[in-house]
Amino acid sequence: MPPVPFHPAAVHGPLGLAPVVLLACVAVGISLWRGGTSRAWWGPAALQGLVVLGVLAARKTGEDEEHGLKGVSEALHAAIEAHEAAADVYSVLAVVTAVLLVGAAAARNRAASGGLGALGALGAVACLVAGIRTGHLGGEIVFVHDVASARQVEAAP
Repeated sequence: MPPVPFHPAAVHGPLGLAPVVLLACVAVGISLWRGGTSRAWWGPAALQGLVVLGVLAARKTGEDEEHGLKGVSEALHAAIEAHEAAADVYSVLAVVTAVLLVGAAAARNRAASGGLGALGALGAVACLVAGIRTGHLGGEIVFVHDVASARQVEAAP
């Protein structure tokens, strides 16, 4: 039996955290509206940092999995390329969103903090959408293109 690929497990971390970041941004926005402090943005910023780490792990494991494929059809190759392109967009959005949220937390000016936080919340929405898109394309690789049949099987000792 071939080893179980780690990539499917790695991708679910950032996908699961993305809506949590968005909800945390909404909670901080409500808190600020009620007079809270801009330091509350550190919560969503830390969560988004975990999303970035998860995205990096998912990219690494995806690249490792790709190197273990053999006899890949043109359709499967195209699907993998589309998934990688979507992952590139998701990665950039995750990093930009993290930077915006850290900026919101570190800003000393309440208006700057609110503006950066609002942009960070929009980034969190974009991350969620990009993550769903990337995951959908990954699902097509598995369920439409049957990537499991292209995985190299190591010989038993």
